[in-house]
Amino acid sequence: MKYHEQTIKVTDIHLDLGNPRFPPVNSQREAVEAMLKDQGEKIATLALDIYQNGLNPSAKPIVFKEGSHFIDGDGNRRLTALKILETPSLAGSSPKIRKKIFRTGKPYRHCREWSAISRYSSRSIFLLK
Repeated sequence: MKYHEQTIKVTDIHLDLGNPRFPPVNSQREAVEAMLKDQGEKIATLALDIYQNGLNPSAKPIVFKEGSHFIDGDGNRRLTALKILETPSLAGSSPKIRKKIFRTGKPYRHCREWSAISRYSSRSIFLLK
C-alpha cells in the first residue's frame, strides 16, 4: 500500500462530524466545541506547545480526501488545536481556553505535512496501531 503526503492548509481539513469521541454534530463549529468540552485543557496545552515548538514530526496526522475537502482521520486534538490557533474565536464557548490561546499573540498559519490517504487504504494503519 502506498501513502501520499502533501501539505494541506488547516482551513482545508474538517473534523469528522461522526467522530466517536463526541455525540453526532452538524457543523465544524459544533465539532470544535465538542472537542473542547471533552478535551479542552489538553487541547489548550497542545495548542501552546504547537505554537512554541511546531508539530511533533514523529506523529503525522492522517486525513482522508472526501469530495473537495479533507476529513481528519487521526489527530483530532492536534487539528482542533491548530484550528483554534488560526482562529481563536473558535474557542468562544470556552473562556478559560480562549484566554490561554490569546496569550500567543499571533495566529498560527502553517500546518506541516499531513498524510492524505483514502479512508479504505487507512484501515491497515489503524489495525497496526
